[in-house]
Amino acid sequence: MQEFAKKPTAHRHPLPHGTLTLTTNASSMVMCAVLEQDTDDCCQLLAFFGKKLTSVEQKYSAFDRELLEVHRTIHHFHHMLEGRQFVMQRDHQPLVRSFAKTADAWSAQQQHHLSAIAEHSCTIKHLKVEPLPTSEEYRYLFTIINRSTRWPKAQPIWQQKAESCMKALIGWVSRHGVPYIITSSSWGVNFMSTLWNSLADNLGAKIIHTTAYSPEANGIIKRLHRSLKASLTARFQGGIWRKELPLVLLGLKTSPHTALNISPAEALYGQSLTLPADTFQHTMSPASPSDNRKAFERIMPAKATYHIARKVYIPNELQNAEYAFIWVDAHRIPPHSPDYLGS
Repeated sequence: MQEFAKKPTAHRHPLPHGTLTLTTNASSMVMCAVLEQDTDDCCQLLAFFGKKLTSVEQKYSAFDRELLEVHRTIHHFHHMLEGRQFVMQRDHQPLVRSFAKTADAWSAQQQHHLSAIAEHSCTIKHLKVEPLPTSEEYRYLFTIINRSTRWPKAQPIWQQKAESCMKALIGWVSRHGVPYIITSSSWGVNFMSTLWNSLADNLGAKIIHTTAYSPEANGIIKRLHRSLKASLTARFQGGIWRKELPLVLLGLKTSPHTALNISPAEALYGQSLTLPADTFQHTMSPASPSDNRKAFERIMPAKATYHIARKVYIPNELQNAEYAFIWVDAHRIPPHSPDYLGS
């Protein structure tokens, strides 16, 4: 296994009649892409591309970052894409629709990027983010993480409903006790239901919903999802991810966390968990009291980190206002209902 991991990724030679597929993705910090060719037998890797965004580019809107990433990726692979039909796969739906838009409300930079992309014979397709493939009748994961110890939990569930999430939360409470505050998403209907809120009231926990359009409000769980998906992808074989999940969680629990400088297991239990490789090692001599004191001094709850410093504007008049209008950020029935509530 170690010898296989040391081998470099095999790149194929491009075929003159192979169907080219360019898959791209951009975050707030970097952009990356992979170029592949589809043959009769399988999909073969041709090349990678990655670049860090500048401080100015990081302030672009999501649409401008995605458009910039597509433009740079095509320019990077222009010697392989020039004069050939290829497919561009994106997970950003507004960018896919932008090429069919007839309005002229574009900035000069957007017009330049769109016109440069239109010079190539490419078909842009939306890459849907699908749920997990069904594994032993499971299709979803209910994820929880403790803010102090960074201890993660991923519970497979059959369906994405409030009843399933409630059972998974009760399983967490039975092992670790009732949390004082529960931070949940504000987009899922299951987290906004009466059943979910009544469960928190009966447990004596306080529920805080994340702010709309602000994924950084619960960035700790987003980073867990990123690590969890990367680990499951690395061990994904035959579609049975349910059997790989316990070992993946064991690796996340025993790996040092950047916010703690120790593993979540050490922060929770005061010592590291026994791994399979540890059973083949010789027993160690017991630690002295001074060593134990130093070890416990390292195990301190992690402080909340704020990666984005954003100023929220609150008018001074709002403190003394008798009435206020609340914007309805949801589908309105009937369609011509007022956008705001209040009087």
